[in-house]
Amino acid sequence: MTVNLLAERIVFRQRGEEYFSEGKWDEASTWFTQAISADIEDTASLRKRAECFMKLAKGALALADINRALSLLPSSHELWNQKANYHFLLGQYQDAEVAHIRALHALNEIMKETDNENLWAISSEYTAALQHCRGVHASGSTERERGESAMSGDDKEQLEDALRHFRNAIHNNREPKQEAELTLLVARVHHKLGDVDTALATAQYSARIYPKLAEAHVFLSKLHQDRKEYTALHQDYENLLNLDPENSDYREKRTFLLMTSPAGTEVMKGDEAFAAGRYTEAVDCYTQALTLNWEGALAVDKTLILGNRAAAYAKQRMWDEVMEDANECISLKPKSPEGYLLRARSWMGQLKWNRASDDLDRADMLDPNSDMVQASRQLWADCKDVVECSVRAEAAAKVKVYSLAAELLMKAVAENEYLNALDQCDLLVQRSIALCMLSRGKDAMADAQAALDMRAESLPALHARAEAHHCCGNWDAAVEDYQKLVEQAPTSKDYQMGLHMVLETSPSVEAKMLADTKFKMREYQEALNLYTLAIVKNTQHSVDDALLYSCRSQAYLKCKRLDEAAEDAESVVAAKPDWFKGYICRADVAFANSNFSEAYRDYLVALDKCPKEAERSAVAEKVRQCLSEPPVRTFMAKGDDAFRKGDFDTAILMYTDALDANEEWLEDDAVLLSRRSSAFAKIGITEDALKDANAAVRFNPALPDGYIVRAEVYIRLGEMEKARKDFQKVVSDKLLLPTTSAAHQLLTLPAAVTTSGRQEACKMLVKATLSGTSSQPQALSIPLTEAEGGADYKDPADRLKATCTGGSNQSLAEISPLEAVRQAVYEDDLVGRMKALEAMLVGEETKSEGDSAFVRGDYEKAIRHYTVALDSLTTARDQGEIPGSMSDDKIITYEMATLYNNRSAAFAKFGRSRAERALADAERALEGRPGWHKALASRATALTYLGSTEAAAEDYKKAYSGDELAEALLLLDLRRIELEGDSYVANSQYALAVESFTESINGYLKASQAKGQSDLTAVPAKLYLGRSKALMEIGDLTAIEDGQMAIRLAPAWALPRIQLVKVLLSFQRAEEAYPYALFSLAECASGAVSATLTELRDLEEAREQALQAISNLDTAASRARLVNRYSMHCMLSREHIRIFCVSNLHVDRTDNLQWCQELSSTAFMKDILIVAGNMGDTFEALKTGLRILQAKFSRVFFVPGNHDLWITEAEAGLFPDSVCKLVALRKELDVMGVDTGPAEVATGVFIVPLLSWYNCAFDEKDPHPGRLRFNSFCNWPMAEESVWSWMLRMNEKSINQYRRPNSSNDIVITASHFLPRTDMPLPPDVPEIAKNIGCKELDVQIQQIRPDVHVFGHSHIETDGTHGAPYEKNPANGMLVPNKSPTVKNNTRYVQRALTGDKGDAERLYCIFDDTELTGKYVPFDGGKRTEHLHGESLQQQASGPVLRRADLAGFTI
Repeated sequence: MTVNLLAERIVFRQRGEEYFSEGKWDEASTWFTQAISADIEDTASLRKRAECFMKLAKGALALADINRALSLLPSSHELWNQKANYHFLLGQYQDAEVAHIRALHALNEIMKETDNENLWAISSEYTAALQHCRGVHASGSTERERGESAMSGDDKEQLEDALRHFRNAIHNNREPKQEAELTLLVARVHHKLGDVDTALATAQYSARIYPKLAEAHVFLSKLHQDRKEYTALHQDYENLLNLDPENSDYREKRTFLLMTSPAGTEVMKGDEAFAAGRYTEAVDCYTQALTLNWEGALAVDKTLILGNRAAAYAKQRMWDEVMEDANECISLKPKSPEGYLLRARSWMGQLKWNRASDDLDRADMLDPNSDMVQASRQLWADCKDVVECSVRAEAAAKVKVYSLAAELLMKAVAENEYLNALDQCDLLVQRSIALCMLSRGKDAMADAQAALDMRAESLPALHARAEAHHCCGNWDAAVEDYQKLVEQAPTSKDYQMGLHMVLETSPSVEAKMLADTKFKMREYQEALNLYTLAIVKNTQHSVDDALLYSCRSQAYLKCKRLDEAAEDAESVVAAKPDWFKGYICRADVAFANSNFSEAYRDYLVALDKCPKEAERSAVAEKVRQCLSEPPVRTFMAKGDDAFRKGDFDTAILMYTDALDANEEWLEDDAVLLSRRSSAFAKIGITEDALKDANAAVRFNPALPDGYIVRAEVYIRLGEMEKARKDFQKVVSDKLLLPTTSAAHQLLTLPAAVTTSGRQEACKMLVKATLSGTSSQPQALSIPLTEAEGGADYKDPADRLKATCTGGSNQSLAEISPLEAVRQAVYEDDLVGRMKALEAMLVGEETKSEGDSAFVRGDYEKAIRHYTVALDSLTTARDQGEIPGSMSDDKIITYEMATLYNNRSAAFAKFGRSRAERALADAERALEGRPGWHKALASRATALTYLGSTEAAAEDYKKAYSGDELAEALLLLDLRRIELEGDSYVANSQYALAVESFTESINGYLKASQAKGQSDLTAVPAKLYLGRSKALMEIGDLTAIEDGQMAIRLAPAWALPRIQLVKVLLSFQRAEEAYPYALFSLAECASGAVSATLTELRDLEEAREQALQAISNLDTAASRARLVNRYSMHCMLSREHIRIFCVSNLHVDRTDNLQWCQELSSTAFMKDILIVAGNMGDTFEALKTGLRILQAKFSRVFFVPGNHDLWITEAEAGLFPDSVCKLVALRKELDVMGVDTGPAEVATGVFIVPLLSWYNCAFDEKDPHPGRLRFNSFCNWPMAEESVWSWMLRMNEKSINQYRRPNSSNDIVITASHFLPRTDMPLPPDVPEIAKNIGCKELDVQIQQIRPDVHVFGHSHIETDGTHGAPYEKNPANGMLVPNKSPTVKNNTRYVQRALTGDKGDAERLYCIFDDTELTGKYVPFDGGKRTEHLHGESLQQQASGPVLRRADLAGFTI
């Protein structure tokens, strides 16, 4: 013992003796306890404290102190005599007799060696005390025997003698059991004397002083039964069953009591109703039992009835009522766990898991071995799993992952059936909707019906059944259910929309939509059949009958079935006499029958009833047709004019109308078909072009137009052999061809006819032929010249073949057009033309790539491709004239107009920001193709975004008519509303902006639904983007959903991604924003997302902001981590809590994982484990290990190490960098319940985890970065030399959360992974290890907290001891050095217990805190024995290791 401790012991004992002499026993015992703490072998202080305890009537504690003193001085006769006196005073005569004999024996041993008269006097005193003890003991036994003898008779005097003898025996015997037995005998005597009240009171006293005396409870039950006091009688049977649980006699008697009492009868009725699932009836029965359960009327424990009623309430999910009954149970029995278990169930029902866990902890403290508590804990875990499944399913349904949602709900419904954690009806409804989305209609119907059976009035359940009917194809039933919903909730837009959608997807609507498609494809017979089917299926009138008959009338008309067409037209007029289209139908039929006067009258009626100007114009045109020449020639002339202007879409429409109007065969259908085929080919619709060309050849085999057009289509399709055959047919059969200089030049080129590029001859011939202006056909003259190799082609077919193949045997299909152009070398004057043609082909390919990018939503890339294509065409125009009769300018101008229009559309996708550029391109497109409806629409779109809505409307009226115009004007109005939203955002009027954007979005959705489309892609992404910005400013979390929707609609656009990151940051969700920003940057780098330099800078800045917020813990998740779990257990007592530590578990190794699994599953349930990093190399391994440990300990604290932040090859796609893995790790641990932040784990006991990383300056000999990189698997967004400062910055809020007061009895434990001090041992023979193992700045943070213990890891060297003085900064070089001031001390213990794999680790765990005290010892895997306490002092001699105090720990190392 040190001098200081000796001095403390003396001072403490003197103060105790002073208080003892003053009679202040409590204060004296406290000071004697301090003395014993200074010296656990201070027997004098133990004796004095024992005397204090006897004065305070704490006999058991006094005997404990004497026994402890005797363990130190077993031969002390004074201690043995003191122990004998205490036993005697406590009435424990036999123990007193043994202690007296031991005192005499110890005294005799001394007397053998020393002859002292005083010892003889002491021996006499001990002998006399022994005799007195024996006499008292014997006299008590004698008096009892005499009393029992006198009690055997019934004479009153004998009974009074028995009373006297028993009382004497009680006076001479203070042992509780014997006193209770004697008191019970007195009660029996009073009962025999007829004094029942005295007998009852005496028997109750007997049971009170020794509750385990079964005879007392039996006698009391007899008395209570005689007096008909059933409540007390029930308690007697309860006490007897507690003493003998297996006694069937007592159990039967108690059950009989319950059955025969009024309240008991109601309880039994309630139990039967509960078992049958009639929970409301059960509640009524239990409530009635409570009203009948008055004093003396029975004996049913009120808490039992309340518990049963609470269970019935829980089945009905009436959690407030459960809470009331639970609180009443707690007030009646505050030391019984049942009330807390009921209240925990109520908290679970309200999804308040932490409060439920607190009540379960209280119940566990009241009854640690209760199976009911353990079952409730399991229920808590299971209920939490059910709720988690439900939440995850809801999240999966929101992102339309319905398979996962259904799978999770399957599990939730199955487990909730007996747990009742959530409303089973609601879960069934959710699962039914998810199954509908997976097209599992029958399963969805079963769930919906089960939900309705549970709650017939549930509208959500009825909605689910309606959706299930719809999914199964039961449209009538679905409509019926939706009509009920609309009747019961007329203001619900969801139900109204659902009814509308069901009607829109009814068989009649689907049949009509398909018929409309077939009609547009000119498959009129199929359309006719489908219109008929729609009429038959239209039982719910989801489609206007007049509309269906009018459509079928048009189909009949196309099929030349004029009578049926007329009948349907009459039906339309009869059904809706005010509808102008009915008259148009009837007029069309009359016109087809050449009844022009009737058609004229009906057209005039339709003209009067037509409400829209565009439709009136169309009807007026038909009126003029009735009065003019046959319409076929008018349509044909308009088609030819449009073709010459390059407006091929209009040409196709005109030729089609001409074909429809060619009833009297005024023109050759083959001519019309060939011209329409050529127009189809010009715009790339090769399938329809080929169909028309085949029909033209079939109708008029002598017409060359069909063969030539078909050859052109074959060339476009790459079928060169078929093209060659068609040209051979034209030439060999000497069909008439329009002669042009280009065609003549093409087929008469001298010299280099063997060049491989001659396959282009077919293309050029087609262009020359179709573009010819000569209207007088004449025979084609082909001069016959020799080709290279001396061949002389006499036959024009052979000459054409040589021209196309270059005189070789190579087929046309084997030579790519682009390669052929590059290889073509003609005479000098044709080189420019070949370059021009090559430029055109390059432009065409680039345009195709732009179109693909536009379809994908990658508008930036589309703009770039269109720009390249325009440059190519400009080159083509500047290089030279392209062979062909159509001039160079016409071809290029047509193509360039198309490209300008496409680029204008791409610019318009960015809204107002690029509207001026969109307008400029639209103007150029109109210059190239005046009056082109697509260019007019593009200009209208650009004008809308520039605010010129009136000019835009005019352009739309020029571009469209009929329904197309109505749709365009609707879009114009929606864009105007969108611009208002943009203006509101610019003026910070965010609420109005949200309204505008929402109105525009709903308008787009309604427009798409009106067209039979329900896809959200009809809504421009920029609307969701704008609304997301406005919602972000007003703090609405829906901004996140809108940002995600904008990304979904435009996945290749960078702006929505930037907005989503900003929204996440504004809602302090940097942990989500940072990984998403990284993934977005990677997609920009790969080209999957197009971004300008400004957008890339914005994205990078957002990433930096997220990284900064994470390091400052300025996020909602970080604050929740610091607050929610910090004080969760702050009211728990320090007693019976142990804290263990371990590090470097590396559960990737099978043996280390087995080490975790072999820890006891029950011994550490109240204890805490600190894991100081390096749990595993992979995310899954780390989660597996911590999940195992978390199930075995009350709480697990974890700080990540370097291995935990590795990104292996398998995880490279999951985590862009180590910060992302750290964020994901902390988020996952929050869900698991593993602590990563500071917490008060018991009253005055704190654990503060600290993040850390190594600093190369830890190497004091060479404080610079080394050559070796120890953690190459880590990927940091900052320089590796600055990772440590970023990590330490994340500790600042944890340090501020707990700073140890100057005078505090708190126990504080900190934890990190890396070493905090350079004076700690390092692994030997490892190059540059000092640069990669620790951080002195970490110890500066530790000393700000001033913990009792700091736990760390990494070096695998076991340590438990204090180290040098705290660090301070050397002003000369800025380095941290130990403080040399003698007054500055570092009292922190530094502990490392790594799992090294040695045999010593096999079955033990290191404990640093045990039951109110710091310690340092190993505990076996079974948990060992918990330390018992005696007024705050630890009995460490029972433990396996010594108590480690700060004064003893200097240099202590294991």
